[in-house]
Amino acid sequence: MKKYFLSLAILCSATFVLAQADKKPIAAGKPPTPSDINKMLEEEMKGMSPEEKAEMRKMMKGVMPALQ
Repeated sequence: MKKYFLSLAILCSATFVLAQADKKPIAAGKPPTPSDINKMLEEEMKGMSPEEKAEMRKMMKGVMPALQ
């Protein structure tokens, strides 16, 4: 039983580490431009439905008016 638990824990942590390796960190000391933010937002919204995308854009405009 301990072998299965240990194997599962290692598998989960390896999956988490590999998933985090794909994301690009924002350069330290350099704030992202609005166009960079728009690109990141569009990339994150790829799997959403059109209604969800519209709601997300509406919410983001309230938070960050510079985004279009």
